[in-house]
Amino acid sequence: IIKLIQTLKVIQVIRELLDSARVKSNLLNEKTEFLKDPRFDQIMEILIEKVDDSLLDGRKNSLHLQNTKCYAIRNHVAVQLDLARQTYEELIAGVEEARGFHYTFVTRQAETVTIPRHFLEVFRNRTTVTFNSREVIAYNDRLDQAVFEMFLASDVIVCAMIEEMQPMIPVLYYAMDALSTIDFLCGLATYSDLRETCRPSFGPSFSVSQGRHPILDWADSEKTITNDTCLTRDRRFGIITGPNMAGKSTYLKQVAQISIIAQMGCFIPANYASLPSK
Repeated sequence: IIKLIQTLKVIQVIRELLDSARVKSNLLNEKTEFLKDPRFDQIMEILIEKVDDSLLDGRKNSLHLQNTKCYAIRNHVAVQLDLARQTYEELIAGVEEARGFHYTFVTRQAETVTIPRHFLEVFRNRTTVTFNSREVIAYNDRLDQAVFEMFLASDVIVCAMIEEMQPMIPVLYYAMDALSTIDFLCGLATYSDLRETCRPSFGPSFSVSQGRHPILDWADSEKTITNDTCLTRDRRFGIITGPNMAGKSTYLKQVAQISIIAQMGCFIPANYASLPSK
């Protein structure tokens, strides 16, 4: 649900950018019209009413991800959820007073350190010894129960939202189509801008001057070898000879890949190119 809110926010931003950019591409304008479907805003209104995505700040440790799920539903939406959160917060405070969720002893001699017998669950790494006490284990069990109750109460609210959004779900297929197309076109534009490329023309012949292998050129442009290719209707094939590992296969792949990315609508790594339209 939180990821859905993030996606809808991205859709709003892209829609605004495309509207203000005065795009000349018919394809992009068509996808922009898809993103203007009012059902996107209706789904967002249903979600924002009960979901709080402000906790997503990029941190990915397990405790923060768990808290994100626990507090995803806004306060005062369900009494049972609010009570479970209160219990959870009280337990967290108790664990902090007990010096954390577990004990960790940092040492360069982890294998030889003696841990008193009343500590449990002893794990030894190269530089640390981790262990627990009965008190902390009991707190962890109660925390797990509180988290389970929060997830259960949140799930009831989430299921109700999904049921309300269900008639509008098909619009998300428009979103996937539009976003994937925009992402694809941005990828072509980024490649064309970052490399030394040219806009290919289309005609009866296959003529490429100073062409480069697209992948090898991206990996290391300084070491990429350039090649010329010229095929016409009267001269439709060429014979390539040379010793093993001389680059014959790489050259053939280069010609094929240049043809493919040109047909995709991308600029190609060459000084000049004229390719067959079919």
